Amino acid sequence: MRTIGPRLWASVPLTLSSVFSVQLLVLAAGALLVGFFKVGFGQGAGIVALPLYTLWMPVRLANGLLAPLLVVGDLISIRAYWRRWDTRALVMFLPGQLTGILLGTYALAHLSEAAARRAIGAFLVALALIQLWTLRRRAQGESRSPTAAPALAVSLLAGFTSALAQIGSAFLSLYLVRLRTDKESFVPTLNLTFFFSNILKLFGYWHYGLINAAVLRADGWLAPVAVAGGLLGVAAQRRMPQKAFEYAVLVFVLAAGVKLLVW
Repeated sequence: MRTIGPRLWASVPLTLSSVFSVQLLVLAAGALLVGFFKVGFGQGAGIVALPLYTLWMPVRLANGLLAPLLVVGDLISIRAYWRRWDTRALVMFLPGQLTGILLGTYALAHLSEAAARRAIGAFLVALALIQLWTLRRRAQGESRSPTAAPALAVSLLAGFTSALAQIGSAFLSLYLVRLRTDKESFVPTLNLTFFFSNILKLFGYWHYGLINAAVLRADGWLAPVAVAGGLLGVAAQRRMPQKAFEYAVLVFVLAAGVKLLVW
């Protein structure tokens, strides 16, 4: 079993003496972006924050630091969009996603990531381009309900890639966009699904040494910044037209795929 060494965690700023350090400013900027994208669009947090954090720390440490902030974003989203989620979709997504989280956490701790990242990245780019082409040609239509087999497959991929690279929301986003899910239901459905899986991810990360008391103290400093970002995200989402929201979601998915291919 691989664990994070104590020296790596020493790089996480925890004291008032480091409040104005460049590193802490970078971490705060990442927390703000997590809140904004997570609560405003249901995704994008891992796409922008994880690469930013890895400029200053190893990938595994960055994953551990980011995971609790994603739970903060989920909680803000649940409160902001209370009872607007699609219960049927939640029931269909959770079994596959929780299973994927367990598999992805094991892969992150034990296996080489490079080949898996590139394969997932290529798959995401291809799917996003197909969906963009479809969206441009398709007239506005009614939203549809998810069906069992596709929902299980997509949620399994979402859980696996969420644990491995914090971009699992990309797969569920593609599926929800294809169903023409309204943006007011899209974000809370996505985030409530990931709330349960992110809690499971925290236990897995703790077990494998990616999270410990030091990272939780650091996230305690960063959580208020994530809350501020979340409030900005809610305001931005409510002002965005449905069509623009769908295109924004697909741009985030494309960015996630490209990130995995080149980083």
